[in-house]
Amino acid sequence: MRALVSIAAARISAALLCVAVCASADTIHELRYPLFTQPAFLPCAGTAEAGLQVGQSGTALKAVLKGSSTDTATVEIPLDIRLSPGENVLAFKLPDAAVPGMYDLCLRFEIGGTVSEDCQPHSVVVVKSFDPPFTVAHITDYHVGDPRAEERFPGVDIRKVRLAALERASQALPAFILLTGDVNAYPKTFDRDYPASYAELLANTRAPLVALPGNHDLYADSADDGSRVVDGADYWAGFFGPVHRILDYGPFRFIAINTYDWGLPPRICCNQKYQDKHGSSHTWQGTLSHREFLWLEDALRRAGGRVPVLVAHHDPRNFEKKPSRWCADCATPGKVMSLLGRWKARYYIFGHVHENQEYEAKGIKFIATTSVGSDLDARKGLWSIRLLTFKADKTVESKVIRLFDSPPMR
Repeated sequence: MRALVSIAAARISAALLCVAVCASADTIHELRYPLFTQPAFLPCAGTAEAGLQVGQSGTALKAVLKGSSTDTATVEIPLDIRLSPGENVLAFKLPDAAVPGMYDLCLRFEIGGTVSEDCQPHSVVVVKSFDPPFTVAHITDYHVGDPRAEERFPGVDIRKVRLAALERASQALPAFILLTGDVNAYPKTFDRDYPASYAELLANTRAPLVALPGNHDLYADSADDGSRVVDGADYWAGFFGPVHRILDYGPFRFIAINTYDWGLPPRICCNQKYQDKHGSSHTWQGTLSHREFLWLEDALRRAGGRVPVLVAHHDPRNFEKKPSRWCADCATPGKVMSLLGRWKARYYIFGHVHENQEYEAKGIKFIATTSVGSDLDARKGLWSIRLLTFKADKTVESKVIRLFDSPPMR
């Protein structure tokens, strides 16, 4: 297929089971991929893959594609595929009736005589052509539950900023929207912020969405003895799914990586008593664990003739300079830059810094977009999104779209 649903390493496994605090509210159940924030991009009459995890043997009866807008009709595809306990990979061909557009995917299945259905909205995108030029909208640092914007701009309605970002991105009719992390803010309110951010994104995006986590999304909280109480990694798995992704689109390979792949202690952000007692410390900066580094290396190696486009929350300049204080085999900034140079990465799209940046280093163009949901330095511009045009000559044209001339007030 010209676009990958997700490589096998990114498929969601038992790690998707949330800790008890979020298990009743998560959005990923039997249908494990494609997902709202990790959709499948398919050519007309292409073949789709879906992952269905069940506890007992049974039968997959039908795939139903429901048009996410009134312009696309519902398409039903009979399956009759035997299911084994665990994760099952289902492949099915899209009929000619599946016109280009965005679809909700529902899988209907029978287990022990009971027929059930699980759905993921906006999870299948039928594409007329993958050829450039095409537009990608970049939104980052969404920060639901973050009080810092209101602290800097008293009375600002930061939700208006977030919704304006989604509206302007959708108006551009992009091939997809990249949301590069910090969708949420702090562990103490994850139980309400994760459901709220998911619902807000779903209700207000009219284009496919590809999301990956930032440091805030993966923060954790602990008891004073260091035992885990809240872990953003569980919430992300239960609501948004994988933490990395490969998406081949035309002559470009988008490689979305998790740049906050730390173990638990450095992710514990909000318990100073624990840190003082155990001589521990917290970091908001990035790293690539050894496993994530190897995953990235493999994704670059297998790019073929496609132009590698890295998508991340942190810029390597924001990586911890000496990650060994928390992680013996995590990659240093220099090691990551060397890898990108060796495999001729051309573009690196990121967030985290809450400002617009463009610069070149070692043949790579680095592009950052400012926050749409937190504080920023107004002297460098207010909240904005970015539109990226990927062209036939394999270059990228960038345009910042400012959302407001002054902070929107309540």
